[in-house]
Amino acid sequence: MKKNTLYLLLYIFSITISQTTHTINAGSYYYNPSQLTINAGDIVQWINDGGLHDVNGDINSVNNVSFNNPESFNSSPISTVGAVIYTHEFMIPGTYNYDCSVGSHAINGMTGTIIVQPPCELDLVFTASNATIAIQESNFENIVIQTPTATIPLTEIDCPMWIGVISDSNPNNFFGYTQWNSSANIGLAAWGDDSTTSEIDGFMEGESYYFALCINGLTTIYSDYSTVVMSNDPPFTSTYTTNGFASLESVIFDAWDIDSNLSSCFSTDLSDHEQKKSLIKEFDLYGREIKSSSHAGFSVQIFSDQTFIKKYRF
Repeated sequence: MKKNTLYLLLYIFSITISQTTHTINAGSYYYNPSQLTINAGDIVQWINDGGLHDVNGDINSVNNVSFNNPESFNSSPISTVGAVIYTHEFMIPGTYNYDCSVGSHAINGMTGTIIVQPPCELDLVFTASNATIAIQESNFENIVIQTPTATIPLTEIDCPMWIGVISDSNPNNFFGYTQWNSSANIGLAAWGDDSTTSEIDGFMEGESYYFALCINGLTTIYSDYSTVVMSNDPPFTSTYTTNGFASLESVIFDAWDIDSNLSSCFSTDLSDHEQKKSLIKEFDLYGREIKSSSHAGFSVQIFSDQTFIKKYRF
């Protein structure tokens, strides 16, 4: 147990979320660009071109009224040329207005707007509790898209992707998502239900995880629960627990009607994957070969391309 706990701590500090960093320059009565559209999870950095400036996304400096941004932010003023005035990671979709609160800068036009887009029109409510789902590099080859003719690991998709988690009680809403990164461990926050409200806006204790994938901000495809395999090895739990940890071992996203416009997203031609993968053998958790298609429970399938998938059949 001590070994697992140490591994978990090391893993948490190695989590990397793929994101884009945008730069806004600040100078005499300007932010450039004054309007910027980004994706949820991106970072914005303000650079000082000259003068004394700050970044104020809290109270409007002109009329002293709150900007009512999805979340407030502000920085201390900086006068060093070339210095970073402020850096902010935007996780909540919406429109953010801000200004420079120094002197009369705002009234002279030093204002800006940032529009944070949710991927695939996904929306998300941040509640007071969550669990962390680890998606480890060692399992990336088992996180795949399945088309009628091919099975493709997410690592072979070049377009931006977001992986989201949904629940059985409210499958129409995402209770967490993060941008996919094929080169590093990924951490996904699964938000719990807020018991102070009547609506279900998060996971309930003990609820199972389902997953969805947003590709290029356009197409969302979902997993079937039978293809989701979560680790049961301590300290991980396979279902939602407040402040708990989970680990996704494998999942298949069913892409039977995937948009043909996404063909450019694949680093290899889809035909390269066709008819090259066939099931060789299937074993239960005790290592016994399964020869019946009616087998229920967990199993491991081994394919001709030397990949394997853990599955659960009801």
